Amino acid sequence: MKNIAIVGLGNMGQALLKGMLNSKAVDRKNVIGIEKDKSKADFVTENLNVKVFDNFEALKNVQTIIIAVKPQNIEEVLEKIKKIAEKKIIISIVAGITVNFIKKYLKNSKIVRCMPNTPALVLNGITGVYCDIVVNDEEKEIVKGILSSFGEVIFFENEDDIDKVTALSGSGPAYVFYFIDALIEAGVFIGLSRENAHQLVKKTFEGSLALLAQTSKEPSLLKAMVTSPAGTTINALKIFEKEGLKGTIMDAVMAAYKRSKELGRG
Repeated sequence: MKNIAIVGLGNMGQALLKGMLNSKAVDRKNVIGIEKDKSKADFVTENLNVKVFDNFEALKNVQTIIIAVKPQNIEEVLEKIKKIAEKKIIISIVAGITVNFIKKYLKNSKIVRCMPNTPALVLNGITGVYCDIVVNDEEKEIVKGILSSFGEVIFFENEDDIDKVTALSGSGPAYVFYFIDALIEAGVFIGLSRENAHQLVKKTFEGSLALLAQTSKEPSLLKAMVTSPAGTTINALKIFEKEGLKGTIMDAVMAAYKRSKELGRG
């Protein structure tokens, strides 16, 4: 794989970098980082043995640029790289920022908008991808090769779907961890040690996801397998229904989707 640069080494930028290195999809000598924050730059240099620069001149010798900055910083980055990025593949993971917005600055670049998630760190992420019409099949394969190094990849024909991906799987790990944390707290509340509650909940999630992966059954049917008439599970699910948990989750995902659209420019 030819030279790659990641602009922005925050949580997501570092997760992608670690994923690529851990999967051996890219050699350390073929990837660089661009980061103005010295503490982040030093961390990556010392812990991942990857060269990090605080200026954009280093991008001249790369084929593909991954932009992983915060939405409020995207204009500054695009302005500074618009000459250097000519004809390069630009992969943006910036929430809400549209291909058309990026093209205002990078008119002759090959723009790809995507949304990965943090399980990329352990090579188990999933990334939704939308490519501008000028991105050819060979370039799509390059993009797929990079992104599939840390998980599964789904290509979408409609760019609006990336806002939906952002709300569902991009933000999704936070929802999962929120629910895990709540279950651990519930275990402690009913008298278990925190250590035992943590182990029980963690393994329950691991096992349930493994079961879902190995069966063709819908989650609703797997739920029914655990639910006996007049049993403990139905009593718990009754509270979920009474409190409108499913509706709350749907409202939360819709709120994330709307926020992604609000962040959007273009």
